[in-house]
Amino acid sequence: MVMIGKCFQGWGKEYNSKGICCCNCKWQSKLVKHPWNQGEFKGRISEQVKDSEGNTMWVCTVQDGVAMTMNTEHSMCEMHTPKEYHYE
Repeated sequence: MVMIGKCFQGWGKEYNSKGICCCNCKWQSKLVKHPWNQGEFKGRISEQVKDSEGNTMWVCTVQDGVAMTMNTEHSMCEMHTPKEYHYE
């Protein structure tokens, strides 16, 4: 098992010595479109949803059945759990 790298884009080192960030959290995923949706969520699954200002939208599953959206890849919340890459 290999842990991914630290990130200080969401929170600077003065507040975040461990480098925890949404971009290295296992709960963060891309929010994508679907061809059967309506409005701004209609599109190809390969297309990521954007907010009204053109920022890419991300989704974070904070607990079973509950998710929050964010318009930045780099931030942090109390649910942070590091991503892990497993090599066979």
